[in-house]
This record gives sequence, structure tokens and C-alpha cells, in this order.
Amino acid sequence: MHYVVLALGSNIPARSKSPIESLLEAIEHLSLNGIIFNSISSLYLSPSIGASYQPPYYNCVVYGNTSFHSNKLLKTIKQLERASGRRGDLHWGARPLDIDIIDFNGEVKNWHLTKKIRTPAKKYRQSKVLPFTYPHKQMHQRAFVLKPLAQILPSWRHPVMGLRPAHLLHLNCSPLVINSTKKLEIQIDV
Repeated sequence: MHYVVLALGSNIPARSKSPIESLLEAIEHLSLNGIIFNSISSLYLSPSIGASYQPPYYNCVVYGNTSFHSNKLLKTIKQLERASGRRGDLHWGARPLDIDIIDFNGEVKNWHLTKKIRTPAKKYRQSKVLPFTYPHKQMHQRAFVLKPLAQILPSWRHPVMGLRPAHLLHLNCSPLVINSTKKLEIQIDV
């Protein structure tokens, strides 16, 4: 079994479901298809990154175990995102469902690749996809990942940086962004 930490987000309706319903459905689908959840954070509401005209995001972080290899997990996640209505998205655009692998068994994959290094990008439908990377390359700068992560796994350490969520939050996120990421009084149980 491998442990996995996933960050989920949604800010637009999907197939007549609200963003919150989309997140709940995604967690239920993952629990029925290969992930045994140990912890699920509360929902958090945060401003969107990128285009300012889009609605705020609902976010949560989940921690669990799976027998899936990381590539099988990624395939399952991408199928779930497509089933929710996600297509070739605008970078940092509105999404009915977004699921990122924050940590997979404490392993590091393709972390050394940066945007400055040209890598052969494969075509994935209409958009280009860089090589599969974990831990997520920008999670250490995202209050909407770090706050729920600190809630459920306060002693977790970033596989590359070795720092805990609270330390990463205060090192890399402005107080304005931290304060604008609000915990909602909605508990998720599966």
C-alpha cells in the first residue's frame, strides 16, 4: 500500500452539481475506486488564482492509502476530472474539478524539471502536458493547499524541502492570502 495526499478544488458547477457537490462526489468516487481515506480536511473557500473574474474556489485535502501505482492513480484522477466536465483548461482558469497529487508515498518524481528546461510535451487532447511530477511543484506556495493540509497532517513534511505545512505557509504565503483562505463549517465524511 502507498500513502497519498490529494488536493481537490472546484469553482464552477459540473453537470448541474454545485462545486461542493462535485468535491463530495469526487471523494466518494475515489473511495469506491482504490483509495482508503484516513483523513479529509474541512472545506476551505479561497480566491481564485489567475483570472480575477472567476468565482472563488472550494478546496480540501485528503489523505489515504492506495494499492495503485502513481500512474494508475493519475489516470483515475484524470478520468474523474473529465467526467466532471473538465476539458482543455485555460491555465489557472475556472474548473468544475481539479485534483492534484500533493504527495505519493514520500517519493519525488520529475521535481528537477523546471519551466526553463525544455521538455518534450505530449499532446493531451488540446492541451500540452508536462511530465508527471510529484510532489506538486507549487503546493508549497498555495494557502488553499497548506491550510487544509496543516489541519489534517500537521507533522507531514514536504518530500523535497523537509518542511511542515505551517512553516511552508508562513514562509511562502502572504498574510493577505492566508487570511483570505477561510475554513468553512462543513465537515466531509466518507
